[in-house]
Amino acid sequence: MMIKVIATDMDGTLLDARGQLDLPRLEKILDQLDQRGIRFVIATGNEIHRMRQL
Repeated sequence: MMIKVIATDMDGTLLDARGQLDLPRLEKILDQLDQRGIRFVIATGNEIHRMRQL
């Protein structure tokens, strides 16, 4: 079975306890997923304007 999409939450997964994003780490992960043809989706209950701030 081939993985086509990875969906993840923000709080406690991509964001640390202070709500900060580890951008270098995320960029590395996104590059690796792109190389494998895997799409990355953010699934969150946060409002869209909050996500745009990141």
